[in-house]
This record gives sequence, C-alpha cells and structure tokens, in this order.
Amino acid sequence: MSRAWKATCRADQEAWKQRTATLPPRAKLPGHTWLEGRGGPRKVGPFPFCLPLTHARHNLLPGVRDEALRRFAAHGIRWHGDGPDHPGPNSHLLSSQVHCVNTLLSLGDAALEFARQAVPDATAVLPIEDGSPVAFEWIGLEDHLGEGRGRRRRRGQYVTSADALMVAESPTGRTAVLIEWKLVELGRAPVATHGSGGTDRRQVYAPAMARSGFELEVEAGLASAPAYQLMRQLLLGSEMVHAGELGVQRAVLIHACPTPNRAQLDAPGPDWPSLAGAVRYLHVDTRRWMAATPELAERYGGLAVY
Repeated sequence: MSRAWKATCRADQEAWKQRTATLPPRAKLPGHTWLEGRGGPRKVGPFPFCLPLTHARHNLLPGVRDEALRRFAAHGIRWHGDGPDHPGPNSHLLSSQVHCVNTLLSLGDAALEFARQAVPDATAVLPIEDGSPVAFEWIGLEDHLGEGRGRRRRRGQYVTSADALMVAESPTGRTAVLIEWKLVELGRAPVATHGSGGTDRRQVYAPAMARSGFELEVEAGLASAPAYQLMRQLLLGSEMVHAGELGVQRAVLIHACPTPNRAQLDAPGPDWPSLAGAVRYLHVDTRRWMAATPELAERYGGLAVY
C-alpha cells in the first residue's frame, strides 16, 4: 500500500498545484529539486510535483510562510532539499519537512490538542523559542549524543534532529514531545554500521545507549533507515530527560506518519512500543491533521480521507 500511497499523494499535490489560487502562474510550471548524494547535492528535474526553485517559498502555506522563513533563518536551520543556488525550503510538494512546518505552525491554539495525543493530561504547551510552543529540527541545547565532536552543530544537518519539539506541561511535570514527521518516505534500505567517513555509528551512540537503559541490538537498531532514525530520536529524548533540558522529567517520541505508509511503519527494527526507559514511543496518523484548518484542508484535504 505504501507505493500506492506515494502515487496518490503525488497525484493529489500535482492537482492542487494546478487548481490552487495560492500560487502565481509561473509557480505552476514543472520544477527542479536537489537530491543529496555522496558527491554532494545534485539538481534533478524538472518534475510536475516540484515547484520552480525560484518559487519554492510558495511550498509553505501563506499563513505561515513569513514566520517559517524568518525562524529558520534566525536559527540557522537547514531546509531539506536546499542546494548551491537554493538556500530556501524544498520545492518538492511531498517534502515531509514542509508538511510538518505547514501543519504545526497552522495549528495555533490547537497545538495543545496535538500534544495531548502524547500527554493526555497536558494543561499547556510551553514556549520554547521565538515565543512559540513549537521548535523545528531540535538538536538539544547541548551535544548530548557526541555527534559534533567539538564542532559547531547545525540544526537539520548531519546530526540527530527531531523534526519538531513541543514541551507539554501537566500536573505531574513537563514532558518533551519529540516528533519524527514522515509523509511518503519508504526508507526500507539498511543503514551501514560505518559512515562514509569511516565513523563507527555503534561507538558514537554507545554512551547514550548505556545511559538510557535501552537494550537494543545493533543489528536491529541499524536494520533500516526508519529504525535508525527512531533509535537516535529516542536517545536524544532520553538524554534531554537525563540533563533536565527545558525542565523536562520525561519524553515521548511521536512517529508522525500516515497509516497507509506501511513501508515506513513496518520497516525492520525493534519493537519500539515495548522499550523501557525515560522515553515512550507513539505512532500518530497525521491524516487526522491534514484538514485541521481551512488552509491545510485546501492543500492536503484530499489525503485526509484516503
């Protein structure tokens, strides 16, 4: 069903591109995007499911566009799908990062309802940065996982980054709600234990794994890209709790993914819900939020009922 879901999403967004009044005429032409490869980013296209790079900012909903661009620039956050001549948001209409930003910045007061999926008794979601209860590409206030090796880290690039973070307050304390957001990614390919530069990923994360109390077999943890990403997010959440970052006493990792994307949800890896420790895993079907506001419904409403 996952490939059918991806094909449905592509057709839906191509149709939106042609019918919406939120795009200028030239934005409706086929566009290029950048793909990350071993030799660096390369430009591919043009494709009907991409906006022209000169109009990529229109991939962000009008109601959140200026805020998103301002916040990413202010915090040096990398947009996925950027390239040498394109530092802005991804031009790909199925970008999960863009979908995440469009959704969470659109929610307004409903951000508390979103957080209550993870913390049912939450009474508030606290401001994290810029007066907002949502932070994007969160890497932690400190290099908890030792990925930077003394170098300056950049949010969203080459280090473990939660696609979004909320901090929910409840009568029992504060909970970090880390969000790993997916839309159409399949991600079943295995992840090598060594990076392209020879780094042994097992050694990098061994200290955090020991502190977390998670008993993960390396072969299981690195079995697929989704499992590897989730493992790192769980470790980041655990380290945030260990450090008391933002005053949190516990953490929940939300795997925000449409249920029809079975390749993402069923990828080889540990049984996440059974893990013990300071972080709890939770899958959330994002189709529930695709029509949460009129702007979201105009863009993604056709997928909400798939």
